[in-house]
Amino acid sequence: MSHRRSAIPSIIVAVVACLWLAPLAWLALSAFKSRADIVAMPPKLVFSPKLENFRWSYNGLNPADLAVNSLVVSGISALAVTILAVFAGDALRKARERMRRELFWLVLSTRMAPGAVLSVPLFTLLTWVDLRGTHAAVILAHCTLNLPLGIWLMWRGFARVPLRMEFAARVDGASPRVAWCTTTLPLVLPSVVATFLLSFVFSWNEYTLSSLLSSSSSRPLVTAFPTFVAQGISQWGWFSAIGAISIVPAFVLAFVLAGTLTRAVSPRSAGRGQI
Repeated sequence: MSHRRSAIPSIIVAVVACLWLAPLAWLALSAFKSRADIVAMPPKLVFSPKLENFRWSYNGLNPADLAVNSLVVSGISALAVTILAVFAGDALRKARERMRRELFWLVLSTRMAPGAVLSVPLFTLLTWVDLRGTHAAVILAHCTLNLPLGIWLMWRGFARVPLRMEFAARVDGASPRVAWCTTTLPLVLPSVVATFLLSFVFSWNEYTLSSLLSSSSSRPLVTAFPTFVAQGISQWGWFSAIGAISIVPAFVLAFVLAGTLTRAVSPRSAGRGQI
């Protein structure tokens, strides 16, 4: 009886995982089907794989161009968010308790608003400085959206590192920069990786700001989805191909860095960073 009870949670997890992965598996299979195979009833599980869904042009761009735009935007914005969040999180750790609390909630409150709320002011501002339609516009918008979460993650990372370790290195003769790089930074690397990972994934999947601020030369991959769904004939093969490409980075990063992400958001990291 006890053995059966212990197996129930595993069975539930397996069922939930299958239900979650089934649509993604169907999407990946449909990317290699012809239109006739996609709409066939009953659905075909055995078919001849084809690459025709990956050969098309969207406003002069092919899937490779759109994927490169997504990689450029997501990679640069995630890197910028990570660098800024590292310094902001360290500053919050060293701030006075009252100031730290006020600054922390001020920064985090900006992330509580949906991204659509930022669309009008960002559109107006970036148009005024003549950046709308460029990679820089999309990158700046994604940084604005993801930076609060990055600061929160880095503050949690720095909060677990006692300040006395950095002070001890300075007593031994190290400069403030060397002391920080040799004692504090190595201990917060899981949070640094988690910040980059989440910023990259959120930027990769962001649709509203990307479609509003980009042009045909800077359009990310995710903005191509609505083009393939029409009232007449929907290009489900192209839609599936774009979907299959778009989920690859998130899956790769999640599986490779799952342990690091878990350590970064662990409740045990909620220290105060005090001496």
